[in-house]
Amino acid sequence: MSSWGWRADGEDMGLKSVFNAVGSAEKQYQQFTDVSRETGNEKIMHPLEWWKNRRGIKQDAQLRCANYFCSNPAEVGAHVIDTKTGKHVYIVPTCKSCNNKGDVSYYVTDKHLEECTNIKPQHELIQKSDERLEIIKKKDIFRALRKMGLISG
Repeated sequence: MSSWGWRADGEDMGLKSVFNAVGSAEKQYQQFTDVSRETGNEKIMHPLEWWKNRRGIKQDAQLRCANYFCSNPAEVGAHVIDTKTGKHVYIVPTCKSCNNKGDVSYYVTDKHLEECTNIKPQHELIQKSDERLEIIKKKDIFRALRKMGLISG
């Protein structure tokens, strides 16, 4: 909170608004094939394991949730979509609570985003998530109107 009694939105702070992709818990989205930086061998990885591998981070490293306003430890790799464009699927490390957010967006820094270019049915996740994106955009509009004092509640 600022001294004037309002809190800046994440975008005012240079953060990216994302939301959890619909249907990403299905098995086809939970397995990534990549070359392990630790062993040099090709391996099937879960999303958080894949994210750490892409970043050159040791698998046993403890991370904080990528949600800027959360301080819980990261437990999973969440499939998220950029709220502004709705076009790209990324993996970010999150806690289970943030990974299970429904029709709510949250803020992450660009440094946490790892685009899932290797997901073949990426467009399916985006299509399944279109309805959620519309709900989130409506909520964001109401939040902005409340912030400007144009509506209450």
